[in-house]
Amino acid sequence: MKKQKSVTRSILLIIAVGIILFSALICLVVNKNLRKGLENNFSTEIQSQASVISAEMEEVLHTSEDIARWVQDTFADTYKEKGYDRTTMNQLAEYAKNNFDAENIVFFNKFGMQISSPRYGVVPKTPTIAEAIKGKETIRYDKTGGKVYGTVILPLKSDDSYFGAVEIRSAVTTQELVDKITSNINCDITIFDGTERLFTSFENMAGTTIEDASIIERAENGEPTIATIKLNGQQYISYYYPLCDQEGNFLCTIFIGKNLKLASTVAYNIFLPLVFVIFAFSIALLLILNDFFVQQFFYDDSKRQI
Repeated sequence: MKKQKSVTRSILLIIAVGIILFSALICLVVNKNLRKGLENNFSTEIQSQASVISAEMEEVLHTSEDIARWVQDTFADTYKEKGYDRTTMNQLAEYAKNNFDAENIVFFNKFGMQISSPRYGVVPKTPTIAEAIKGKETIRYDKTGGKVYGTVILPLKSDDSYFGAVEIRSAVTTQELVDKITSNINCDITIFDGTERLFTSFENMAGTTIEDASIIERAENGEPTIATIKLNGQQYISYYYPLCDQEGNFLCTIFIGKNLKLASTVAYNIFLPLVFVIFAFSIALLLILNDFFVQQFFYDDSKRQI
């Protein structure tokens, strides 16, 4: 009988160890796949958020276009009576600057020379201005001094003749834009000028440079990069992609990142109840097996006594 008890205990021990090991394996596999799945989901999410940034930038460009067309129409109406009136130009420029955050509001005569006050911006005569005087409209992104601007250049026309042009520029890449988008999409944003972080949602990181310059080189060649990086001691799933103008010319690199601490928190909240379920199931199974072997042992023992 003692020998039978020893065998029973050994069998129960082996089963218990097996259940524990099997449960641990299940937990490890589930946890790994869960974290990987969440990271993949985060990666897909931050790539899709690039469209949100593009939409915000397009809004700035469209606003610049709306202002320029209003200025174009208003100045054309006054030109018939007042010609190149400096007061009218200043009033239009002041209104556009104060109400729409336009940085440059510059008027040109029919010879392509700037005739508006330099306090509202200075723009040299360029082939684009010359084309505008002939009737061509230009609506595009361009880059000056690290910033990307929404630039609109429209011809000025009175009756059937062109008498000049107007250029309006508004900054597309700003700290205000970064702060707004970061708040809306719950991701961190950085806009680079070369390898330098020009505008960023990371505290005290504006003006610093990226550690891996090859990411910027790939962006300059039109290639986005998805990577897990460490910033300020935190792991981020990150997406670096190029911002280009309407002709496909590279302007700057934009970073979108999501802290993987959130993935760990979500995984933990899902995984912990699963561990308790597996643990409870294992205990219940061991109790059932123990009861089965005990009953079997007493049944066999009673048979021998009979």
